[in-house]
Amino acid sequence: MKPPLLIISLPRSGSSMTADIVRRHGFWTGTCNLYEPRQGKCDIAGYIEPIRIQEFIQKHFKNDYDSGLLLKPSVYFRTGIIQIIKRDGHRVGQNWLLKMGAYTYPAFKVAFPGLTCISLYRGIDAIRKSRPKERTELFINNSLAIMDLAVAIGGHRVDYDLLIDGNYTQLEAPLAEQGVTFDPGIAKEIIRPELRHCK
Repeated sequence: MKPPLLIISLPRSGSSMTADIVRRHGFWTGTCNLYEPRQGKCDIAGYIEPIRIQEFIQKHFKNDYDSGLLLKPSVYFRTGIIQIIKRDGHRVGQNWLLKMGAYTYPAFKVAFPGLTCISLYRGIDAIRKSRPKERTELFINNSLAIMDLAVAIGGHRVDYDLLIDGNYTQLEAPLAEQGVTFDPGIAKEIIRPELRHCK
């Protein structure tokens, strides 16, 4: 099975927007809520997250899910994920996309060693302003440490503000790693400057 492209980030970092750009390059996402910025405000949450995989993690790795700090690798994890995506319609050889919390990275990296990882960064002040009471400092610091680790061992750093400013070239390398040519026209259709001010 082809390893996935995994997007990890802190909440409110543009991960839904970035995942939709990748999805529109032909990546399978499974059962999920498609990205659709709501009218009148930039309140985007939970889009393009794999619902069946989230349910699997919550059920079988409940302690890790509840803490949101680290999803520990498990032999059962890879088998479970493969069974889920097959049942959800994934075809052999098809590129597939996961948008998950940073805490899931260790488990996915062990389960699918050749995965492509995008660590998506946004300024911490902007994240805190967007949803100030959602997460603890421990969660934020732990997530950033995992994202930095992913980049250090071959992942791809993508900056939200640079994307909003039109620097789409950040997405060329991770897509190329999956054998896909990046189309800047897709990014232009999705990215809007006003998303910089999402709260």
